[in-house]
Amino acid sequence: MDLVTGGSGIVGARIIFDLLAHGRKVRAIYRNPEHIHGLDKLFNHWQPGTGEWAQRIQWMEADILDTEALSLAMDGIEHAYHAAAVVSFHKRDYDTMHKINAEGTANVVNACLEADVKQLCFISSVAAIGRSKPGEVIDEEVMWKNSPLNSQYAISKYSGEREIWRGKEEGLNVCVVNPCIIVGPANTPRSSMQVFDRVWHGLRFYTSGSNGFVGVEDVSAACITLMEERVFGERFILCSDNLSYREFFTKIAVALDREPPGRLISASMLKWAWRAESFAEWLRLRKAILTRESVRSAVNNVSYRGGKIEEKTAFRYRSLDEAIRQTAHYYKTELVS
Repeated sequence: MDLVTGGSGIVGARIIFDLLAHGRKVRAIYRNPEHIHGLDKLFNHWQPGTGEWAQRIQWMEADILDTEALSLAMDGIEHAYHAAAVVSFHKRDYDTMHKINAEGTANVVNACLEADVKQLCFISSVAAIGRSKPGEVIDEEVMWKNSPLNSQYAISKYSGEREIWRGKEEGLNVCVVNPCIIVGPANTPRSSMQVFDRVWHGLRFYTSGSNGFVGVEDVSAACITLMEERVFGERFILCSDNLSYREFFTKIAVALDREPPGRLISASMLKWAWRAESFAEWLRLRKAILTRESVRSAVNNVSYRGGKIEEKTAFRYRSLDEAIRQTAHYYKTELVS
C-alpha cells in the first residue's frame, strides 16, 4: 500500500489519481475534512468515468505534527509520497509553515524509518535550491547559501530537505523532486487556481519577473517514475518551461477567453502597494494580499534547467500549454459554472 500526505492538495490529489490508475492501493491523510470532498469531480476531469475511484482511497485523519497518528498511518505502507506543505509569504503563517514543512517532514522521515517503509518521495520546491547569479540558469548543482533574501518558505523547505537527507543517511531510500510553479486543477481554489481566478476577474497588470513552470501531471508522473525505477539519493528539478509572468498570465487569459494584462507595474509601485497592504493588515482591516517577500518574487527573474530527470529516467515532459488549457477548462466548468 502507498501513503500520500497532503492528499487533498494540488500535487497529492494527482499522485493519488495516478497511483490508483496504476492499480495501487492508496492511503491518504488529511487535516481538514472539507478539503477531501469533490475529488470525484477532479478525477472525472482527468479521465471521464473515474469519479468512483475516489471511494477507493483509504482516508485517515492525521496531522504530520502528531507523531502517534502518523505512526498509525504508516502501518503496512511500502511507498510514501510526502506532499503535505504550507506555502505562505505572510508573517502570521511563518511559525505554522516552519512546523509543517520542517518539523513535520522530520516526523514523516522518522515514521518511515520506524515502519520500515521501503521508499519515500519528497515533493520539495525549487525554493529549497540555492540562489543563482544574474543570468545563471539554476540546476541541481547550485548550492544553498544563507541570505536575507531567502524567503521563509524557502528556508522551511530547505530545512525539510535536510531531514530527508538525514533519513537517507539512516538507511531510508529517498528521492526528492523540486518543482517550479505548478499548474493544474485543484479541489479547492488554492495554489495556481488563485492565479486563474484573478485573471478570470480581470488582471490588468503584470510584473517584470520570470519563473519556471510545470504541469501537475508532470510532477506526479516524475514522482512515480522515480519510485518505480528506484532512482534514490538524488534531487530533480521539475521545469518544463521558463516564462515571464506576462507570458504566463497571457497564456491563462487566452485559455479563459479573457483580456490579458497590458500594463507593467513597476517595482517601486509594488513596494508602495505592499506598504499600503501592510498598514491595512496592521489596522486589522484584512489580510495583506502583497507582502515584502511576494513583491520580491514578482520582480525576480529566474530560470531553471529541468532536463536531468529526462536524462536519467523514462520520464518526459508534457505540454505546459495543454496543462494551462485543461486547468482553465476545469476552472470554468467546476468553479464558476
